[in-house]
Amino acid sequence: MKFIFDCEDEILLPFTYDFSEDVEKFLKLTKVLNIRQNRDASLSIKEQGKKNLKDMFRRVSKEYPKETSELLAKLWVLEEGEKAPNAFTTFTKIIANKDVLDFFTSLMGLAQ
Repeated sequence: MKFIFDCEDEILLPFTYDFSEDVEKFLKLTKVLNIRQNRDASLSIKEQGKKNLKDMFRRVSKEYPKETSELLAKLWVLEEGEKAPNAFTTFTKIIANKDVLDFFTSLMGLAQ
């Protein structure tokens, strides 16, 4: 098993294109980015940001767990019979690498 961003370019580059399309479909399905527009006048900007982040997490983990899991599993190159690591292992791999995190940030911008 290998994290996709640890692969050589001839595997990574075609993946990034296909994955960007998968992310776009996921974002349209879940409408998770729309939550960023939520505003409650009684909350400070910081409190609103925390609430929106929590609501986004709820949406992808409680309302769309299957779709979120399938998307995250695509980040692993698996040998026959292997299973992708769980979401927390994958999130840790994403967050621990600034380049990978920047890639995901840019995908969010493209999907808008």
